[in-house]
Amino acid sequence: MKLITEEHGYRNYHGRLTIEAVAQSPADRLRIVNVVDLEDYVASVVGSEMQSNQHEALKAQAVIARTYALRTMHEAESGQSRGSGSDTYQPYIFTDDEQYQVYLGEHISKPHYSKAANDTRSEVLTWSGQLILTPFFSTCGGSTSPNEDVWQGSPRRYLRAVQDNAVCDLSPHFTWSLDVYKEQLSAWVEDTFGVRPESFRLDYDEGRRVRRVHLVSDGGEKTITGNDLRLMVNDRLHKLAMKSTRFTWEERPGGVLHIRGIGLGHGVGLCQYGAMGLAASGWVYDDILRFYFSGTKVVHLQSEEGQRLTFD
Repeated sequence: MKLITEEHGYRNYHGRLTIEAVAQSPADRLRIVNVVDLEDYVASVVGSEMQSNQHEALKAQAVIARTYALRTMHEAESGQSRGSGSDTYQPYIFTDDEQYQVYLGEHISKPHYSKAANDTRSEVLTWSGQLILTPFFSTCGGSTSPNEDVWQGSPRRYLRAVQDNAVCDLSPHFTWSLDVYKEQLSAWVEDTFGVRPESFRLDYDEGRRVRRVHLVSDGGEKTITGNDLRLMVNDRLHKLAMKSTRFTWEERPGGVLHIRGIGLGHGVGLCQYGAMGLAASGWVYDDILRFYFSGTKVVHLQSEEGQRLTFD
């Protein structure tokens, strides 16, 4: 079926669509929900998230997209999903944007995305008999980072820092720069985090990303994550202003902070351009996955081992 909107233009969808007016919204607001088979959803995510002709990289993306989808469906069923409170009914599990996985419907003119999903049908990524968390991002710039250095939470054994020798240097986001006035940045921080820093101190993790930002003021010191700072800047400017937390900065005349960075995204899990580079070098998809997700194993859901999987 085909759908057209002013925001997205034409899109084609498998499955069925339901359309309803959204309560407490302007009269012209509609909620459109696509009910779709899991494998059709995975095929769309592959093409929506990774525009590539490297088949082994696309297969790796398919496995982690499927794994992520099944974990999210499990959380929704158990009342642990993101979004509105568990007492609020939502007629869908995923949105079609970066909050979950980008889903742009069927890629009719690019059947190689569906082939990647079909060639890995029912395969998921596991660690120690568990269906795991499978984050991914665009460009690592040479190293990924441990999950606990980017987000709050306990360390996950399979989300460790990985050095990939900058195989993702084919990415258009491999290097970047940004200039921002220090006074302006301090005002943003005050508005967001409640403290106006006179100076900033950066701590780096083993992946050379900014792990913590110490906001130093007369009243003391407050600490935020590097990712908190990145998201704040992007919210104020645009989503690709500060592309990653792998950056250094220097203060220049006129109170300008000149920021020089490498890579795009949060830095945890699969580096997509790295996967493309490894695939171009002859790596197969399960080796790519084991490289970026330490100690993991690809398992077929219908296998004996797959039937015993739990959630970490």
